Amino acid sequence: MKNTLVLFSLILFVCCGCDSLPDYAMSVEGAYSDQVLSALISISDVNIPREKLSCEINGSDSAGLYNDVTVGDFMTSFILSSHSHLSRNNQFASSIACIGEETLVCNWIYGIRTKSGEESWDMVLRFTYDAHTESIRQDSLACIQVP
Repeated sequence: MKNTLVLFSLILFVCCGCDSLPDYAMSVEGAYSDQVLSALISISDVNIPREKLSCEINGSDSAGLYNDVTVGDFMTSFILSSHSHLSRNNQFASSIACIGEETLVCNWIYGIRTKSGEESWDMVLRFTYDAHTESIRQDSLACIQVP
């Protein structure tokens, strides 16, 4: 059910939101772009390993540790961030880029570029995609937030 919701949200965002996003840029680069997105959606309920979690998507606990984050949480954060910053004087940008042939190292990066001189930020989901099995190595998932 969660996979379907994430897929529906992404389709709705891409199909219906583009006209209202003049500063928005998203590209999926490489020969396997459709397969990479499908593989991400298929593991939307998978947690990013805690030791590779350096992004505050779901807040933090009282000890200051990041709460668990799934691939679907990252996708949801992408969709919400892209729309919540439109009314402000900001530019939202995103790309998914992969390098490699059979084993691809990929980064999905989205973030805000402020026009007013305030702090900009990026959120990065790093993962390895296996073109032979058309799957993502779950142990390769990492989330990084860069101020």
